[in-house]
Amino acid sequence: MQSGCAVTTIEIRDVTTGESLAETEGCQLPEALRRCASAWADRNGFSRLVFWREGPNGSKLWIQFDAVRLNYWIPDHIVFSAQLKSLEEQLDYALGAHHRNAAGFVNFDH
Repeated sequence: MQSGCAVTTIEIRDVTTGESLAETEGCQLPEALRRCASAWADRNGFSRLVFWREGPNGSKLWIQFDAVRLNYWIPDHIVFSAQLKSLEEQLDYALGAHHRNAAGFVNFDH
């Protein structure tokens, strides 16, 4: 984790190909969500937040903080309808999964 991140990258990518879905219809992240997610990531010391989607029509978005892909997903409707309070709550839960992973408890999350 980094502290005091100046710029946070927020991305959405295809879990199979790794390609960006930013330009795919129905996969654009609302600007309010970008600002909210960026502020959350900055407060928590992350410079990169990636939502991994199983194709353009997948309903689960797997979370990645910086270089760490988590075994944690959030429903896509929270992101694409910019439910900001729910997004922050889900990112907080994902942060707990990140801490468990770092502490060696990754097997408990599978």
